[in-house]
Amino acid sequence: MGAWLKEDLAPLVRGLLSESVVNRRGLFHSSRVQELIASHEANRIDGTDRLLALLNLEIWSRLYLDAGAGRRDRRTEGDAGMKILYLCHRFPFPPKRGGKIRPFNMIKHFSAAGHEVTVASLARSPDEAREGTGIAPYCTRYEMAEVHNPVQVARMLLRVPTPTPSSMGFFYSPVLAQRVRELMARGRFDLIFVIAPPWRSNVSAVHGIPKILDFGDMDSQKWLEYSRYKPFPLSGATC
Repeated sequence: MGAWLKEDLAPLVRGLLSESVVNRRGLFHSSRVQELIASHEANRIDGTDRLLALLNLEIWSRLYLDAGAGRRDRRTEGDAGMKILYLCHRFPFPPKRGGKIRPFNMIKHFSAAGHEVTVASLARSPDEAREGTGIAPYCTRYEMAEVHNPVQVARMLLRVPTPTPSSMGFFYSPVLAQRVRELMARGRFDLIFVIAPPWRSNVSAVHGIPKILDFGDMDSQKWLEYSRYKPFPLSGATC
C-alpha cells in the first residue's frame, strides 16, 4: 500500500492533501502534511498509516461534514461536491427490504449533501425494473441491468468448484459491467462506493480513485448458515 501511495495513488494524495485543502479544512498544519508526503515519497520514512488516516479523514469530511446547506452555498469551484459512483448488488429502490433500505438512504444523504451520485445496480424482474425508476429524484443518474434468476444461478454454480466465491457469479451482469466501464471512460469520479463484496470485481482494476467497500454482511457467515438448512446447491456452496 505504501508503494501505491508513492506511485499510482500519488496524484490522489497530492490532490486530497494539497496545501490549499489542508489549510481550508483547518485541522492540521499544511507544512507538516506536505513534509510527511515528501518524506514518504523519498523513502525517508514509511508514512503509509498516517497518510491513509489523513486521506480517509478528508474523504469522510467531504461526505459528511461538508453536508450543511450553508456551507455548500459558500463552496468555491475547487471545493465542489464529489462525483460518486455507487455500485450495489440489489437495486436500491423502492426501499422496502433490508438490502435496499440502507443503500437508498446513503444515496439520498449523499445527494442531499451536494454530491453527484451515479447509481449502478441490478433488477431481477420487470416489476423491480419498473419500480426502480423511482430513484431518479434521489441521484444524478442511474444505470440498471435486468437479470434473470435461472441465468444467475447457472453463473453461481459454475463458480462452485473454483476459488472464486459463487456469489460473484450470482450478482454478475456483463451488461452492467460494460456500462460501468463506459461510465468510467466517459467521466472522472472522485469516489467509488461499493456495496457488498461481489461487486468489487467491477472496479478492482480501476486505479487512482478512492474506493469504499461496504461489506453490508459477511458472505462467509451467510453461506455457512445456508449450508445448514438449504438444499443443494446452496448447501454445498461453502465446500
